[in-house]
Amino acid sequence: MSLNFRQFELGVLRPALRESIVPNPEVAVRLVGETIFHESDRLRALGQYPRGERIPAISPGVMVVPTEEVFGPGLGIASIERPTWDWMKGLGGISTRHYEELVYDLRLNVIACRYRYFFDPLPLPKLEDGIEARATYWWKVYNRGQVDRRLDYIANAKAIPWVQP
Repeated sequence: MSLNFRQFELGVLRPALRESIVPNPEVAVRLVGETIFHESDRLRALGQYPRGERIPAISPGVMVVPTEEVFGPGLGIASIERPTWDWMKGLGGISTRHYEELVYDLRLNVIACRYRYFFDPLPLPKLEDGIEARATYWWKVYNRGQVDRRLDYIANAKAIPWVQP
């Protein structure tokens, strides 16, 4: 199961960015949309996949707290990891929110993803520089230069059915 990207773009992504307190030129909208599409396995995952297959059985009526056994190290469709969340929370903007809300709050994921880019000193690429430049920017800023998955990012970004220009 996955979300419809066109509905996500028009119902969550663009409205959430319009309401945020940081500037959101079209390149930021594209970057956040592409990042979320990529990080969520094309809007199919509510967090990073767990390392290994240790998903525990859940008893009916028991409240589930997001754990790495179910969600991996990053929560939400933006796959925000706890150290990144804590760092951003210390800078303000999301100070009244709780990390666990990322699992179910799509708007919070959009805002947290945008803040991750906004709080980094590296300037946004230009829109006309294209997907490749945004993939490199994602890799340097969001992924922090870990495993180079820029080709996956580019493939995912090219598959997005954008509604607006």
